[in-house]
Amino acid sequence: MKIQLTKKSKINNPVDFIPIDDPSHIYSFEGEFNEELFTNSNLEYNYYLKHQATNLNNLKNKIVNLNLNFENIWLLIFKNDADRICTSFVIKTNTNNEGLTLYWRKYMSKAEGSGQNDIFLTRSEEFVKEGCIDKIKVQLTNFLKNNINIVNIL
Repeated sequence: MKIQLTKKSKINNPVDFIPIDDPSHIYSFEGEFNEELFTNSNLEYNYYLKHQATNLNNLKNKIVNLNLNFENIWLLIFKNDADRICTSFVIKTNTNNEGLTLYWRKYMSKAEGSGQNDIFLTRSEEFVKEGCIDKIKVQLTNFLKNNINIVNIL
C-alpha cells in the first residue's frame, strides 16, 4: 500500500517492495520510529542502518526549529541483484501547527548502484496559500547543505 503524502501525491511503501517469502527479503518493519535502529549497535539490524546515523542527526538538527520530530518508519532490508544487503525506508514526522510534515525516503532497488535519498516536505491543504504548492522534493544532501527557509517555499 502506498504512503500518502498529500491528497494527490503518494510514494511507494518500501515494505511492499519485496514480499517476505522472497529469498532476497531479510527484514521489514513498519511502525513507530525508534532512533536506536540507527544508533544502538546491540540491535540486530543496526549494522545496515548505522551508515545513515549522521544523516539522521543532521536532519533532526535541521527540523527541530520547525517543531518536527520523527514518528513513523517503513523499513525494508534486502539483498540486491549483486547479493549485497541494501536498505530502503521512509521516515515520517509529525505534522506541526503550520501544517508541515516531512518524509525522509532512502530508496534502493534491486539493481546494483541504484538509490535515492530524498526529502519530501508537505503542507496540509488548509494551510496552502493561493498560488502556492503543497509539496516539494529535494535531495537530502541539498536539503542539509542549503539554508533555505522551507516554510516560505510552501
